[in-house]
Amino acid sequence: MPHPVLPAHPASPRRMITPLPGPLPGTLAYAQQQAEADCHDMAHIARSLRATAVAISPYIARLDCQARPFAVLECAPTLLALAEEIEQDDIPARQQEAI
Repeated sequence: MPHPVLPAHPASPRRMITPLPGPLPGTLAYAQQQAEADCHDMAHIARSLRATAVAISPYIARLDCQARPFAVLECAPTLLALAEEIEQDDIPARQQEAI
């Protein structure tokens, strides 16, 4: 089988080089873009935790073991506390890292 023939000048002026999308890793712009994406995802997680707490609250309320020390009784308040901690602590801390 014959070897393929390569072009004489692979870097001809007609060859277009497509720039990389977004900022380059290691640059300040990249760090800021990544921090923005992380904060967006953290906010989504906090909203999901709140929605889950609201969704499970009726099930917790109808349990016939309210006076017992079961962890299930603390699920909704714990999820709400986690959501608040993410919003008040984690997101601002992540925003500061990119400055």
